[in-house]
Amino acid sequence: MKYNSELEPLKLPEYGRNVQNMVNYAKTIKDKEERTQFAHKIIKTMAAVVGNGKYESSKYWDHLYILADGNLDIDWPVKINIKYLHFVPERIPYRGEYNSKFRFYGRIIEDMTKKAIEMPEGDEKNELLKHLIMTMKKLYIYWNNQMVNDDIIKNHLNMLSNGLLNVSDDVFDSTHVNIKKRNTDNQKNKKFINNKNSKRRK
Repeated sequence: MKYNSELEPLKLPEYGRNVQNMVNYAKTIKDKEERTQFAHKIIKTMAAVVGNGKYESSKYWDHLYILADGNLDIDWPVKINIKYLHFVPERIPYRGEYNSKFRFYGRIIEDMTKKAIEMPEGDEKNELLKHLIMTMKKLYIYWNNQMVNDDIIKNHLNMLSNGLLNVSDDVFDSTHVNIKKRNTDNQKNKKFINNKNSKRRK
């Protein structure tokens, strides 16, 4: 018995291994008429597996074409829409290693800071700044396990924006929220993990 990890990857996982095996078997049928009849059985099975009505009937035939790698000689009842069969998704660029003095804030805070710099003064910008500051406070408390005051966030925000973002006291005054420090269990878990890692390094 082979594990799934040892088997050939499924082309369309939503249909499962049995449907793929049926397609593979269909290729071995020598008589074209019999092969076509079996293909119709496969289509009915595919519809039953994913739920009748999920796709239009022609879509199942497109999927059958994919499952067969385009190599199934039958009398196709519909014209196969192959324009998307060889589609290669655009590669998502990797942003590279993340270097920052404030890693605990993450890229999202830096992106929000850049967005705030670009925005014109007004209510919309102030709302973004409020959300930005409150998020910074929460992240600071979570990762540093100590309370934070406005002066710390002002200093960090000034450094993140290279001095280009000036936030009024009125905005900061509206960001006072009750944030609890991490509970004792989380602190103990962190200490346990750190101690365990330090022992491994020794």
